[in-house]
Amino acid sequence: RVGSALVSSGPITQALQNMDVREAVASNEVDQRQITNFIAGVPELQGISRSRDGAKQLEPGRPKPQYEQSIIAARARKFEDLNQSLRDASVGPLTGQHGRSPPWPPAQTADRIHVTRIERPEERGISLCQLRALAETVRGAVGEGRYVSKWMQRRVAWDEFGPCSEECQLNFYELSDHFLMPMTAVHSCSYVELVADAPQPPTYLLAHWWGTPFKDTMAALEWHAEARSLLDTTIYWVCLLAENPREVSEGFVAPAQSAFNRAIQMSEGVLAVSDMQAT
Repeated sequence: RVGSALVSSGPITQALQNMDVREAVASNEVDQRQITNFIAGVPELQGISRSRDGAKQLEPGRPKPQYEQSIIAARARKFEDLNQSLRDASVGPLTGQHGRSPPWPPAQTADRIHVTRIERPEERGISLCQLRALAETVRGAVGEGRYVSKWMQRRVAWDEFGPCSEECQLNFYELSDHFLMPMTAVHSCSYVELVADAPQPPTYLLAHWWGTPFKDTMAALEWHAEARSLLDTTIYWVCLLAENPREVSEGFVAPAQSAFNRAIQMSEGVLAVSDMQAT
């Protein structure tokens, strides 16, 4: 019973969610330029000339890859819109999920970020599938060197399959500063409101220390889901993802009045995750 009748997560869906037409390569460089022009909405033969025998060739004054890079940069929205259309057409039918992909990188997705306002924070749970999509986004950014630790000022290794030295483990404080804050900046909302289409009442609440590495917490969630034969659509309440990251640490709210307490009352159980020092 692990999983569901649909392929709601896994390597295939994660690859589809992260595909980028800007990185596609055609076997013929002239064809690639023509395809790039078509996607960008410029004349298809721009930057292409004819040789003496009439064959198409790259225009000498517009070398590769500088021409392609300039077109992609100038028409970035065209390429990202196509990316999103492909994700919707391929991932949607596979997963049966109606949520949205993480808006990353923020600078390239700001003009298409949609938010679903969920009034009650305790109903801003996140599915295991949506958590996996966030983890894949973070792993991709780290792997490409886009993330540099706020404190260590060095590249961070995700190191999915083995132990990682203490100084290179991305924790929830850094997840907030370098991923959640930028992604939620446009609408000043919670992360869940960026990826959910409707309220998502939790089945389980995650209790953890923010200093725990994100990858270790994800591993614990995966183990919990497997041990209990949970569907990928199971909803967890994660404070940092359910609340606006700009407000989650501001002030003190009496426990009885907090979203955390209301989420506990709504949930069937609590998953407590601790590190090796039991913090």
